[in-house]
Amino acid sequence: MIICPRCGRWGTHYERIVGGRKYHYVKHREGKRYSTCYLGPDKYVYAERLNMIELSGMRDPERYLRYLKRSVERVKGGERVVEEVERLLEKIRGSTNLQKQGVGNA
Repeated sequence: MIICPRCGRWGTHYERIVGGRKYHYVKHREGKRYSTCYLGPDKYVYAERLNMIELSGMRDPERYLRYLKRSVERVKGGERVVEEVERLLEKIRGSTNLQKQGVGNA
């Protein structure tokens, strides 16, 4: 049993292979009825052709860090881009400090 990242309810994770690609789902039981949340594929093949940042599904806990690293590797634009990245880093630091203090955790 896991907590579904899409809806927040408890459910059972399962995978399906369709056309050689793996897709993730969570099945929820509600009395005698079942519902399913689609979590997405392991890899985003078509979108990755354009983005090239190693897009992956919701079950990958490290995906945002990897997206950030790959994006920084591909960014070109000089001083303006450096200033924007520094501004975003400050925002991340502020968010992390709030989490450490327990602010905003409901």
